[in-house]
Amino acid sequence: MPSVTVCADDFGLTPGVCSGILACLDGRRISATSCMTSGVAWPKWAAALRPFRSSADIGLHFTLTDHAPLGTAPILAPHGRLPPFPRFVRLSLTWRLPRREIQDQLTRQLDVFEDALHAPPAHVDGHHHVHQFPGVRHVVVETLRARYGARSPYIRISGDTVTRVLRRGVAVGKCLGVGFYGPALRSLARRSGVPTNDGFSGIYDAGRASQPVSALFDRFLRVPGSRMLVMCHPGYSGPDLAQIDRLTGERDSELAFLLSDQWPKLLARHGLSLGPLTHSI
Repeated sequence: MPSVTVCADDFGLTPGVCSGILACLDGRRISATSCMTSGVAWPKWAAALRPFRSSADIGLHFTLTDHAPLGTAPILAPHGRLPPFPRFVRLSLTWRLPRREIQDQLTRQLDVFEDALHAPPAHVDGHHHVHQFPGVRHVVVETLRARYGARSPYIRISGDTVTRVLRRGVAVGKCLGVGFYGPALRSLARRSGVPTNDGFSGIYDAGRASQPVSALFDRFLRVPGSRMLVMCHPGYSGPDLAQIDRLTGERDSELAFLLSDQWPKLLARHGLSLGPLTHSI
């Protein structure tokens, strides 16, 4: 039976998000998670991931927006906070991102990850998909290749083919926008011998979803690639989350669905099983 990798983003963001993701890992309802090592909950919750290293892909959610940097970043975060996403995009598209600070942040976040997990990440992706942007993607590929050599973590490509996106029919414009720089990152990774996923889904218009979560996930599983990865954001929301992130109630809804009996039945209906992407690389 073909497998799909379902990855919960933002572990480390808040205790509620961490708790929800751990419940999904423990129940084998997901097969990967991406970690924000600069998140406020990371220091106290990171060790809880260690038992899942053999059954799930535990990776780094490289963070360059909205949160506090690790250490100092005088250009990116002159006031102790990384830029909001719109400003980050402007800096990227005008080639004003400070390469040395980006490399320093990636190195620091990898160091913190390895200190907590006692192992390198299985994969690397980006909060707000920043790892794909000009001025960042070369740093990511070069750093991973130099640090890990032929045993490099895989890089998540947050985009899919136009045909697959159109056939799923969920937030088509947003999917194509997020995935715009995916091909450039995939080509760069391939030339450097760094593995990537093939298919990708999980994007929808948060706050404006016209379908229940079960219907969205049904579409996410359509026309999978050979190394299919579905992004999700389960978690328990609360006042602490609302203060730092706009995605709140959607996390509760995704968590409830993933922990329900509907989710394994949906996977079975699509003829898919859950599995880490590392098992297919």
